[in-house]
Amino acid sequence: MWDMSYIITFTDGTTMDRHALSTPAALLLAVVAAACGDDPSRLTPLPATEPAPVATVCDAQVTDVQPIGVLPAARSTTIIVSYSGHALAGQVKARVSGPHGEVPSTMTLGAGVLELRPNGLLAPGAHLVELSVCNSHAARLFDVGHVHHALDTASWTALAGERFGMDLRYGTIVEPAPRAGRELIVRQLLGGAVVIDLSLADEASLLASVSAGVLGEGGEVALAGTAVPPSPVLLENPYGLTSFARLELTANGRALSLGDGTLVLGFTDAGLADARLSAEVDLRAYGEVDGLAACEVLALHTMAGCRPCASDGEPSCFALTLEGLRAAR
Repeated sequence: MWDMSYIITFTDGTTMDRHALSTPAALLLAVVAAACGDDPSRLTPLPATEPAPVATVCDAQVTDVQPIGVLPAARSTTIIVSYSGHALAGQVKARVSGPHGEVPSTMTLGAGVLELRPNGLLAPGAHLVELSVCNSHAARLFDVGHVHHALDTASWTALAGERFGMDLRYGTIVEPAPRAGRELIVRQLLGGAVVIDLSLADEASLLASVSAGVLGEGGEVALAGTAVPPSPVLLENPYGLTSFARLELTANGRALSLGDGTLVLGFTDAGLADARLSAEVDLRAYGEVDGLAACEVLALHTMAGCRPCASDGEPSCFALTLEGLRAAR
């Protein structure tokens, strides 16, 4: 038989008999021992990990504040402030004020983002956020609506193909302000109906067709005639804004012409809430009421009178603003 005994000589000059390495574990230990010999010059050092630098200079500049204030915000809105550079917590100050004074909020400072989360639902109405981040200062006014929460993306998509009918008699009349005891009369004189058809422009935007509606015997709203071509909807979740050039309504059996109109729509899972209509109303085709001209009727029951129309200067127009309109899906 062959003599399988031999001596293993390592690079540092040490030797070991082959019989001492009779098991794989022993062999592995021997190799490790050789690699960890007395000469460290053959080993590659592991580079030390440098600690992340700590910002010591506060040079942040505010770049954006949300909500931007074009449309109302939801009552659960968090104020998001974006900034560039570095911000130190000790040099960041913020305050939110609402209709009832200062709004208690929790402030969270992150890399490039400052969040102000109100401790409860915001009250409907005007709000002011004031910011001081390092030497950068900003102030933003925004309105809070009556809708509590924003919609998710899936809900926006689900709105495509929906039709909403709004009975204008049930809106809060902001303009023209009714005289004392005349609000129900004004509602009947001006209360037509509007139909809104929604379609999807793309995954993140909607189109709206605003058409005249007709009131059924049970108070339901149906489309009167053919839907008009759609217009884009400016979206700031959960509100949207669309416009129309002219809308010919029937109010209490009389013609009511609305021009240069805008609609602010508050979207919820149940339908439309907190919708607002603004337009210039032309009374030339309205006709007389009990022997009085339309502008005389307006002055009798409201605090407003007719003024020159934007289109041609004829003194037969007034500003109409309705709030608190609703429609179910």
